[in-house]
Amino acid sequence: MGVTGEFQKIAGRGVGPEDKILEVLMIPQISEAELYNAFLSGAREVKKARQYMNSINIFPVADGDTGSNLDAMMQYILDEASLKPTPKETMESIADAALVGARGNSGLIFAEYINGMSLEMEDSEQLSLPVLMETMDRAVPYASHAVSAPVEGTMLTVMREWGRALMDSALAEDLGHRLELALEQVRETLAQTARLNPFLRRENVIDSGAKGFVCFLEGFVRYLRGDRTEVEQVEEEPLTTDFRDVHFTEGELVHRYCTEILIDSGVGMEEGFGEELKAMGDSLLIAANAHKTKVHIHTNDPMRVASFLMNHGTITQQKIDDMFREFEAIHNRKYPIALVVDSVAEIDPELLSRYQIHVVPLQILAGGHVFLDGLSINGERYFEMEDSLEEPPSSSLPNPRHIESVLKLLTETYDSIVVMTVASALSGTYEAFRKAAEKIRETGYSIDVIDTCLNSGAQGLASLLTARDIDAGLSHSQVVERARERCRQTRILVSVASLKPMIRSGRISRRAGAVLEAVGIKPIVSLDEKGKGVLEDKALSLAGSEKKILNRIRRVHREQGIGSYCIVEGRGLPRARRLAEACREITGKDPEYIASVSTVIAVNAGSNTTAVCYLAGGRPEEGETV
Repeated sequence: MGVTGEFQKIAGRGVGPEDKILEVLMIPQISEAELYNAFLSGAREVKKARQYMNSINIFPVADGDTGSNLDAMMQYILDEASLKPTPKETMESIADAALVGARGNSGLIFAEYINGMSLEMEDSEQLSLPVLMETMDRAVPYASHAVSAPVEGTMLTVMREWGRALMDSALAEDLGHRLELALEQVRETLAQTARLNPFLRRENVIDSGAKGFVCFLEGFVRYLRGDRTEVEQVEEEPLTTDFRDVHFTEGELVHRYCTEILIDSGVGMEEGFGEELKAMGDSLLIAANAHKTKVHIHTNDPMRVASFLMNHGTITQQKIDDMFREFEAIHNRKYPIALVVDSVAEIDPELLSRYQIHVVPLQILAGGHVFLDGLSINGERYFEMEDSLEEPPSSSLPNPRHIESVLKLLTETYDSIVVMTVASALSGTYEAFRKAAEKIRETGYSIDVIDTCLNSGAQGLASLLTARDIDAGLSHSQVVERARERCRQTRILVSVASLKPMIRSGRISRRAGAVLEAVGIKPIVSLDEKGKGVLEDKALSLAGSEKKILNRIRRVHREQGIGSYCIVEGRGLPRARRLAEACREITGKDPEYIASVSTVIAVNAGSNTTAVCYLAGGRPEEGETV
């Protein structure tokens, strides 16, 4: 019958609420449904504390995202875990969802703890509460083993105390009291994390990951003790600390990228698997079951990590966060308005840093693996592996969950957000951002998502000039208005050596492409006013296509003026330099930048690609006011 059934049976006896709970717990059988709902109760409790956990997140990196990471994992459990015929099968479903949805140090540790529970749980129709307690104790080493260099005063400390407390309280008069005693000990341990960890002691805050684990236990235990209250809408706890007041410096960040990669192999369970990974960064965590391995590492070279893992399984999921940019947003915000672009917007990295532009990567599917554009793969790396691919690669919009997470975090540090996406005619990225923005806008927050109807360097140029408007102190509405107008005035002219990549990706029809390829035509490709690809012109050689592009630049400059321009290139650096020099002679201006093509453009346009992107007309430059 299980705990719930017994509760219903006792409810009609006329005893008091406390007696009901005690009687229920004297029949310590937990069904798969009760185990499942107890986990959901714990997950909701974690989500309530998201902002508070972000506010106290200073270890191992003060990037203010522990709450967001745990929130994301718990949401994945809520969405993806399912009730199965037995407690063990249900636990396996929860563990699988946790592993896939895990983010950040705390998320991986938590996921491996849950995985340990699934591995240690008995396979029976029902689960006794004492056995569940023993299972939760035996799960602790799994979490510990996931961490290459465990530190006291963290989530691991609280997990270890929880397991110990469950066993130490075995002589309690009833199981409910036993759970409460253990929970009280864990709360005391949580408070002690503020002095156990020197980083936390310096700021006098508790560990954010440990707080998340205790929140989970509170919801979990409350359900098992008889509180069946369903939380329809999670109400977050109010902030008591402003994480922007935490005194850290960027120099304390040794590695830039928080990298998490999931592969479809249980290789992570093998002894010695992580030895080579240790040389690639720090904060290494490995969580694995028989079918999946998730690696978390702080590194300066995500591509190296991805290349290593490709040899051990198929990469099915990645999340890579720029901790430098996150740190800046939290502790050194330059502007009240956050500017967000996707990775198709090609902008020189130095300019991205100067104007604190946030980049959300598109996904690249190549060789069966999932990569993140500009992070675990770039144009150069793609060109190296292009010939070995058995199937055509493709690009995909950013993970919607990641979009929501990024925007949600930015709302906590910026007054408003402007997003500039690749043309909606070319990608679903705009729609994904628009949907995420709708949820945020419902709270009264100011956020605008702009379909640039551009791509590549044209999207990058329009975004850079918008960043300068923000730098100049323009209001949110002024920035949005000028950005929309600027997008209408920005154009791109692309010289491609071959149409094969565009034919393969569907950007040009096979029939038209085959004809042009057969006669050796070198096309000049552009976008129309709606962002759709068009054949702008054609030549019989690359030199001829460059000449025609320059003739177009000369005519536009003469008739309308060219306010700004940039050059983007694949492997055609000599071509890019030639075009830059010629454009300099025509306009009397240096290019804003010369950038390499994004992986998305590399996939769709090929290696020997060069483009000139320009803003036509007499619009004010450098953030001048109208």
